[in-house]
Amino acid sequence: MAWLDNQGIARLNIQNKQLKTFHPDSIGLSNAKVYSITKNGNDLWIGTNNGLNRFNLSSFKVEEIFYEEHGLSNNIVYSLNVDHEGHLWMSTNRGLSKLNTKTKQFSTFLKSDFFMDDASFQAQDGHIYYGGYNGIVHFNPQNIQSSDKSLTPVIENFKLNNKIIKQNETVNNRILFKQAIHHISSLKLSHEENTFTFEFNAIPYDLPNTNQFRYKLENWQNNWQTGNNRSVTFTNVSPGNYRMLLSVCNAENIWSSPKEINIQITPPYWQELWFKLLLIGIITILLVTLYRWRLFRIRQRNILLKRKVKEQTQDILKKSNEIQVISQRLHEADEAKLRFFTNISHEFRTPLTLILGYLEEIEDAGSIQIRKSIKNNALRLLRLVNQLIEFRKLDQDQLKLNITHLEINAFIEDIVISFQKLAEQKNIDLRFEPTPNRLFVWLDMDKTEKIFFNLISNAIKYTPENNPVLISIHENTDTFSIEVADYGIGINEDELTLVFNRFFRSKNSGESGHGIGLALAKGLVDMQHGHIDVQSKIHQGSIFTVQFKKGKDHFKPDDFNQHQQSTLSPEQKTNSPQTMPRVNKSLPTISDKQILLVEDDMELRIYLKKILSDQYAVISANNGQDALDKLEEILPDLIISDISMPVLDGLSFCKKIKENEITSGIPFILLTAKTDSSTRIGSYQLGIDDYIEKPFSKNVLLARVEALLSNREKLQKKPVATRTTASIDKTKLKKRDIQFWKKTNTLINKNYNNPDFTTEILSKKMNMSRSTFYRRFKHISGENAGDYIRKVRLHKAAELLQKKEFSIQQISIEVGFQSTAHFRTKFKEYFGTNPSEYN
Repeated sequence: MAWLDNQGIARLNIQNKQLKTFHPDSIGLSNAKVYSITKNGNDLWIGTNNGLNRFNLSSFKVEEIFYEEHGLSNNIVYSLNVDHEGHLWMSTNRGLSKLNTKTKQFSTFLKSDFFMDDASFQAQDGHIYYGGYNGIVHFNPQNIQSSDKSLTPVIENFKLNNKIIKQNETVNNRILFKQAIHHISSLKLSHEENTFTFEFNAIPYDLPNTNQFRYKLENWQNNWQTGNNRSVTFTNVSPGNYRMLLSVCNAENIWSSPKEINIQITPPYWQELWFKLLLIGIITILLVTLYRWRLFRIRQRNILLKRKVKEQTQDILKKSNEIQVISQRLHEADEAKLRFFTNISHEFRTPLTLILGYLEEIEDAGSIQIRKSIKNNALRLLRLVNQLIEFRKLDQDQLKLNITHLEINAFIEDIVISFQKLAEQKNIDLRFEPTPNRLFVWLDMDKTEKIFFNLISNAIKYTPENNPVLISIHENTDTFSIEVADYGIGINEDELTLVFNRFFRSKNSGESGHGIGLALAKGLVDMQHGHIDVQSKIHQGSIFTVQFKKGKDHFKPDDFNQHQQSTLSPEQKTNSPQTMPRVNKSLPTISDKQILLVEDDMELRIYLKKILSDQYAVISANNGQDALDKLEEILPDLIISDISMPVLDGLSFCKKIKENEITSGIPFILLTAKTDSSTRIGSYQLGIDDYIEKPFSKNVLLARVEALLSNREKLQKKPVATRTTASIDKTKLKKRDIQFWKKTNTLINKNYNNPDFTTEILSKKMNMSRSTFYRRFKHISGENAGDYIRKVRLHKAAELLQKKEFSIQQISIEVGFQSTAHFRTKFKEYFGTNPSEYN
């Protein structure tokens, strides 16, 4: 056998000159680097760069490997020699080792010497020579005796919780040991000091220190633990008495007598005898107390029976309350249905009012716009009825699907375009954002259109002017969604879970409605295996998201059997917002009498403005708050208002009008679809002048308006005998109004004889604009300033006529009239007699 450099070993057959190599992995060799080989019996001993190997010549396998942990002085084995007893001697990188091939025990010599590879020789007389860096070592194995050097284990340090405890050091207010740690034989610890470490070594010291130690803690760890470590840690040792034993092994594998330390770990107080006795005493007292309490409970049995009867009575009362709650809920359901029919009747009355009103108009003029409005409102009624019918079918599960293949971007865009004109009339920016690519889906066109007709109309309805409404489509892997986002009034958080309930009306909406639109939309979405959700914040807007699945596998075969319908139903096509008449935004014609018209329905507002504008100047507003804003600039002669309006309803608007001193005297007409007596009584209690129900007659409305304005004018033209020109109730005026009134009368009395003295000159002298002066003067006096100046002149003329010192022509010039004929006319209109007959 021979060894190959870094390639294992090889065998050469001398007879046939054949060489066979043995790869280290194939035979189990510990390292490919082989320094020496020697034969001993049927074994081949191989020294390598990492351990000593015993190779069996029969099995051609390495059967044993020896390392430093087995007693080898170093793992690098340079040379191998067999002595006369068959024991194996070897030089290593650090020291000499002898292996007893029978006991497999190692002896180590010259641990501090470094030896060289390829520097060994064994003479015929048995002497062995080894070459090292410091010279040559030779000996006869027969003369080498076993070492009798004994080792003694010694404790070097003691640690508690990884902290070294020194001699006389105080731990937890006591000294653990007063002697050096290696001299103590016993140690007392508390139960909190149950994790500790011993660090140890062997005497005499040697380099390299390869001593083996073994240790055990009797009553805790009764088996010996062996190793080269020079420390041992015991953790969470239970209270009790233990004995720590430590022993060291010399080069001949002879263990020393153990070092012994007795360790006592005291238990906690709850494991002490006194505590156990105390606990027994407490338990005894508790048992006695429990016995006496049991006797007390027996005595109180009657009281408990009475209490049980009381509890049962309370349970009956609770059930009675539950019945009342159920009854209340049933009542609320009835109220919800009543509100629904009230709202739906209001929805019917408005288009009926327009239809009847325009029918009166059409007798006089065949306007195309009038006919279109009549048709729109008739179809609007039809759509409301159809919605009720469809809602009923949905409730009874009688609706059927008609699934078709459609391109969703174009489909939704057509619906959005139909709302464009309505959005423009409210100054709303209506936007549509499709998907980047065309998206073909399977849906019921008619039902999908009704869903988004409801959602988009609601978004525009509840969004204030100059705000956007956004409709967008988003595509996902298996689904697609359509969002309708507005920046309107929003929905209260506690109402978000109720918006899809039938007959539900939000307290925050302020708009008229019947409460089935969203419920119907949700039902139609569910029919198509979709999902509808809403996110909203009050005063920030709402986002309605409708999500559908892609493909058609989720539909039943029967869902495809019906004939396709057109995208828009006939009534929706005709009544879509695109065909609604555009509001005439031109300024009203100038008239002596001015009417403020407050109505949220655009078509009805246009109709009312049309019939009133022939005789009066009409200013329109779409809700109570809008009307209040306009009253900052104008002071009308009469107000006509609806009741059900967004933002501020008609009754609240009327209350604010009557509470304001400036506007409290303006005649007020309520024009409404509400017919219940409670609303009528409450309206009259607010101080309205008339209550007209929808639908109404055009001629009746005009007659009532004319009567109110005429009666008010008559009140302002009382005879001189009962009304003086400067008589006002100053107790109802503020201090600054009284000052204004005094200054105005002073200027009039100084300038009434000047024919060029007009309202414009008076307002300039008061340092006010003409409109501001006009509103304030009319608020205080109830009449306009021009009429008042003329009345002052006529009263002055009457005083001069009674003196009979001047002619009628002189008096007319004296009081500021440029024409005597004009003076005679106005005098007779005011006093009812000619100047010549006045006395």
